[in-house]
Amino acid sequence: MVLALIVPIAAQTEATITGTVRDASGAGLPSASIAIKNVETGATRRIIADPEGRYAAPALTIGRYELSADLTGFAQETKTGITLVIGQQINVDFTLQIGELKEAVKVEETITPVNLSTQQTSGLVGEQQVKDLPLNGRS
Repeated sequence: MVLALIVPIAAQTEATITGTVRDASGAGLPSASIAIKNVETGATRRIIADPEGRYAAPALTIGRYELSADLTGFAQETKTGITLVIGQQINVDFTLQIGELKEAVKVEETITPVNLSTQQTSGLVGEQQVKDLPLNGRS
């Protein structure tokens, strides 16, 4: 009986975002990537649209969200100012415009670490070497 009461309470603290990703002609874009970012916590969830371009993100915590959709060959679209409240289910659709292909070059340089030990410059000084040191005018 206790478990039957807990499940409805837990379901009431979450919300759902659904929608469709389409191109300019209105056709659904399969495999579009949708990023759902909670602005308050910084947590991001990525989901992929189905073959018709539909997506669903259930079990989101309440709060403010920012959604962005992108697909290779299309310009990324971002929607901000989305606020979810308890038990809400909203629909956020995207219409992606054809964009330029972008080329990114990543250069990674490896810096050699600085040797912090003095092992290479240290050594033992023998008794004779100490005796042979100049004394700067002292006898």
